Amino acid sequence: MPARADTQWLQLRQTEAQLARFRKVALERPPASGWIAAVRQAIGMSVAQLADRLHISRTSVAKMEQREADGGITLDALRRAADALDCDVVYAIVPRAGSLERAVKARADLIAGTLVSRAGHSMSLEAQTVGREVTTAQQQVIARRLLAEWPRDLWDAWWDRRTGDGGV
Repeated sequence: MPARADTQWLQLRQTEAQLARFRKVALERPPASGWIAAVRQAIGMSVAQLADRLHISRTSVAKMEQREADGGITLDALRRAADALDCDVVYAIVPRAGSLERAVKARADLIAGTLVSRAGHSMSLEAQTVGREVTTAQQQVIARRLLAEWPRDLWDAWWDRRTGDGGV
């Protein structure tokens, strides 16, 4: 395995360890009104009181709460509001595939499938088709090689255009 791939796998596993604590939290959804309004109301703080703590108008607080509910708030604004509520913002990006390793493996499988199907298409034009078992075995070999080498173009967008996937 090339040194770059070793380093990449080490970094992946270290990041996985950090993300492990967030997997369960990622399944939770924020309140419809957003966390700022929910926490403010839960502790009995008025919009005027929060506005005073943030040194902004009540209208600005209402807009901030609405932006959070709509998904348009900035992290900086969310952190300022959290601080004024004596709270912290907890932030993570959690992989939809369940783990970063699964995401990388799925990407390698997608690329391997693209490469094998392209070769299969060329062979079928020459009336030289191979069976499904051989095709699957070829895909697995290519995917393992991609994972062992971890090429720099693994996440290049041009693979998405080739597969019609739009990103994995």
